[in-house]
Amino acid sequence: MIAPYGDHPYLIEERTPSGRPVAVIEPHHDDLALSASGLFLTEPRPLTVITVFTRSRSAHRSVRAVHHGQAAISALRAEESRQALLPLHAGRQMLGHHDATAPYGPYNPAQLSAVWPSWPRPGW
Repeated sequence: MIAPYGDHPYLIEERTPSGRPVAVIEPHHDDLALSASGLFLTEPRPLTVITVFTRSRSAHRSVRAVHHGQAAISALRAEESRQALLPLHAGRQMLGHHDATAPYGPYNPAQLSAVWPSWPRPGW
């Protein structure tokens, strides 16, 4: 596989997925690769990765200097994710939601209550 930003090659042993299929929901590109890819490399399963937030401007300033705007940074993140999932033979489904924008702040309780009406739960 090739690291998209630096074009550095990395070699990972090919594995053949078997067993029951697994669907993983990750908030952002690379969350699965950074948190659980070792498990799926040692015990490969048929895998589908669903990424919720696939549009973003958030990146280190050195990346933003080369990749300008949401479309370019989102495309870079998508390619990083594609490369990271190659050894896992994972299918991908990107939901296309926009990620939070800096400066980050606390959640809006009214929005959370619309999703989870009984929030906050008594005694929490």
